[in-house]
Amino acid sequence: MNVLASKTLAQIVTNNHKAASIFEKHHLDFCCKGKRTLEQACSESDIKIEEVLKELDKAEKTSESKTNYNELSLAQLSEHIVSTHHNYVKNEMPALLGYLQKVSSKHGDRHPEMNKVFQIFGAVKEEMEFHMQKEEMVTYQLSFASLQAFELDLHRHVHLENNILFPKALKMFGSQINISLN
Repeated sequence: MNVLASKTLAQIVTNNHKAASIFEKHHLDFCCKGKRTLEQACSESDIKIEEVLKELDKAEKTSESKTNYNELSLAQLSEHIVSTHHNYVKNEMPALLGYLQKVSSKHGDRHPEMNKVFQIFGAVKEEMEFHMQKEEMVTYQLSFASLQAFELDLHRHVHLENNILFPKALKMFGSQINISLN
């Protein structure tokens, strides 16, 4: 059986933070009941361990691509940042805030630093949401500026072909072109 089956839920999340969302999906408590092995937790919850192991394996294998970001256009790089990193932050911040709130409320009296961590992260979350919204609006504006530049170039392109290149070619090769068109 997979090595992960004998590891505790806490160990698995510690080694791969992506496991947290998989455990959340399956309602496997890795926080307060994190000392159970994956095998025990799945057995207690009547969950097929193979399914969880498959998801954990997939999460482990997904990694940052080998893309050379310097070779991307501004639009491609902006799209990558928004679709990869902004979406990650948007998806993870609510869960992380929830984890911190849970730890703070359950253990904050013995560990008051967790109350402060919860408050600070709440402020960071708000700031990040504002920051990303502002950036995405600039990305949005960049898209329209790029479209406008494309349209202008297209008009110049068509003008040069229709009004200069083609008339010159017809003048130079007029009789030959008429023959080949018939």
